[in-house]
Amino acid sequence: MSHRDLHPDDCALLRCPLTHESLSLHTHTLERWLERSSNPHYTPQQVEALLVNASQTFAWPIVQGVMLLLPVYGLPLAEQPLPDMSRDKAQVFAYYNDLNYIQTEDAQSLYADTGQWVDYRPVAADYIRRSFRRAGDYLTGGGRYYLDAASGPIGLPEYLALSRGDEVRVCVDLSFRALVQARANLEQQRGLFVCADLTNLPLASNSCDAVLSQHTLYHIPAAEQRAAVLELYRVAQPGARVAIVYNWFHHAWLINLLLGSVQVYRLLRFAAARLYGRLRPERKRLYFHVHGPSWWRRLPFGQRVQFVCWRSLNKYVLRLYVHKALGGRRLVAWLMRLEDRYPHFFGRWGDYPLILIDKPTES
Repeated sequence: MSHRDLHPDDCALLRCPLTHESLSLHTHTLERWLERSSNPHYTPQQVEALLVNASQTFAWPIVQGVMLLLPVYGLPLAEQPLPDMSRDKAQVFAYYNDLNYIQTEDAQSLYADTGQWVDYRPVAADYIRRSFRRAGDYLTGGGRYYLDAASGPIGLPEYLALSRGDEVRVCVDLSFRALVQARANLEQQRGLFVCADLTNLPLASNSCDAVLSQHTLYHIPAAEQRAAVLELYRVAQPGARVAIVYNWFHHAWLINLLLGSVQVYRLLRFAAARLYGRLRPERKRLYFHVHGPSWWRRLPFGQRVQFVCWRSLNKYVLRLYVHKALGGRRLVAWLMRLEDRYPHFFGRWGDYPLILIDKPTES
């Protein structure tokens, strides 16, 4: 979708990330706004349109159909500075904007580092694809706005299918490059593409019919993850569901038992990498921190939080135990049946929970 396809309702969905005012679309006489621009991330010639807040203190560019509503992209129209990005968040921003992409057999674009986290061996393929579809078991379609928070490039057919029953997929990501890829991959569906921060979503409250965030929250600084969850909850409509794919890491006792000393090695390596990152902040790294289940229970709506299974085993366990010559396909088929039958058990003790939060319908 380009700025020419923006509906009035779409503009009403958006908010200025700094003043939280409504935004209006400007497509003509952009020079008067852009003449004062010195933003290093884009040139005035790249700007297709501008979104300007109600008080006309900030303008936000649209480039290649992506709405740049991240403070680093802002254009101050008054003498107001733009806030700086935290170091950990800046490293994630740089990591994903510099990351290359690979082409899949389905002609979609995926992050080039996907193989580091996912076991793509044929023996595990059915099990992996089942997890890619699992959010669709809990988020029903048919609404207007389906928020895909930290969408990435949406390079998997199973991910593309998640919003097929909804009118508009609102793709929000920290990476401009990922959103450009998502726009290309989502060509058969209507989408809005918003470069923004999950801890400060530039969207109206109570506006989204379904909210999904996959494999992102644990890349947000630990102290800011609560703000991100509250933002996802805020933008969900009353009666809507928020679904978050998370990682338990050392809180996943099933993984601790199955990996044993390998898990101890992973913990030590993780601690060493974090220390190295503090000593060498100029080196790019992907921030990672997980909170345990008790942290989720302490949220304001913690009594409504459910843990169900997204995928109980990670790449390390699969590569250790699942092999074609040892009946690997039968093993993963049996495991899929168990996960479907006991989703809460595997959601709590397995590696990747799907965390569900139902927002009550207002009276």
